[in-house]
Amino acid sequence: MLQAPMRPEIGSDEKRPAIRSEIWHSDGSVVLQVGNVQFKGPLEHSLLHSSFFRELQLLKQPPDQPTVDGCPVVELSDDLTDVEYLLKALYNPSVALPFPYIASFVRLGRKYEFKRLYDVALERLAFENPTTLKEYDALVAALRAEAPVNPRKFIAHSTTRIVEYPGVPRKWTPNPSALCIPPSIVGLPGMSDELVHLFKGISRPDGTTSLLPCEDHSICVIGRERLLKMQCQLENGPFGWITTWKPNNGCEDVHKCQTWRNTISASMLLTPSVWAFVAVPFITDQLCRICAERVGQAMMPAREKMWETLPSSFGVPNVECVGK
Repeated sequence: MLQAPMRPEIGSDEKRPAIRSEIWHSDGSVVLQVGNVQFKGPLEHSLLHSSFFRELQLLKQPPDQPTVDGCPVVELSDDLTDVEYLLKALYNPSVALPFPYIASFVRLGRKYEFKRLYDVALERLAFENPTTLKEYDALVAALRAEAPVNPRKFIAHSTTRIVEYPGVPRKWTPNPSALCIPPSIVGLPGMSDELVHLFKGISRPDGTTSLLPCEDHSICVIGRERLLKMQCQLENGPFGWITTWKPNNGCEDVHKCQTWRNTISASMLLTPSVWAFVAVPFITDQLCRICAERVGQAMMPAREKMWETLPSSFGVPNVECVGK
């Protein structure tokens, strides 16, 4: 049986008057307090999602239990921001939540047994940080489908990707010096066509900048160089076909296919970037039916093999799933 949260030792928080947060429902039945900040909401919402609060309701409250507006006050020792994010999700659910919300769901969802929110957070992290090429292609397809309809939703959705928050993968491994992370997280920082993003960072929608630790710069540069060489290898590279390719026998539009091949070749030469994991339809849709089939057959198995080499290319161990 769970025990009611103990009152914290007398300190600076108890000396300060309690203040009400923006989460204050007049019909609320419980007040949660973090430090000197109070949140009031319907206990029923918490009971629906958390076995912790269901058991807490069964506990007999002490006679000196503090109350606000006739509602019992439950003091929590958690981070104020985590609690605020969790309550906003419970009382004002949103379709697309940025990474800090997801991180709070993981921390408090586990502690207070908000199983549904915890599972949703893990599913979101797993979806946006795929460990297989098939999952990665599905993610890209989903984001591309959302972007034209609702660009803002696309931005909010994409901000949960761990690669934008350096340091998170390290916290998930017992040995901070060993990066045990999914292939997609390993590779993405080194795939940019402009190294300036690697060293100066990438701006997030909230105005902050995502920066990799300095010690990771050399890892990404070396790994990126390996991938650039690998993708155009004649035998195993996803774009090995481009160096010797000519329109196939039966090509339905030689000029169109040859022009597209030249365009790709020039782009790879002028702005070196890792094209290996670009969605295959992006390449084949600009070719005739016959050539598209041939190129697709060459690219698919080569992309799969190259995906498997991502961790070793960046000098880190591979894992099946960081969330397991």
